[in-house]
Amino acid sequence: MFAGLVGTAILALALSGVFGVVALGAGWKDRCSVYGPAPAGAFIGERNSLLQEQRSWWPIGTACEWRRADGGGTVWSVNGSFELSAATYGLLLVAVVSAAASAASAPRRDP
Repeated sequence: MFAGLVGTAILALALSGVFGVVALGAGWKDRCSVYGPAPAGAFIGERNSLLQEQRSWWPIGTACEWRRADGGGTVWSVNGSFELSAATYGLLLVAVVSAAASAASAPRRDP
């Protein structure tokens, strides 16, 4: 059982890392200022209507703040996959729980 839990933890951590790198890479590559999409209600004109662009942790990717077309504040958009983010964090949780369970079930040596 111990070896199975350790293997599960390692596999889940590796898959979580791969998914996380893919999601972060897409977030860095697909910037709002270059690819959009501008959300409904955002001002689109010759002036730059993008106020702020930052990396987001949910979903993993990019979050952008746009000027509203009606002038009444701002509107946000996210450029990321909720499914990929859920898989990444779910696998990370599986890895942590499996590592804790393997530590708890590790064979003990009698003194």
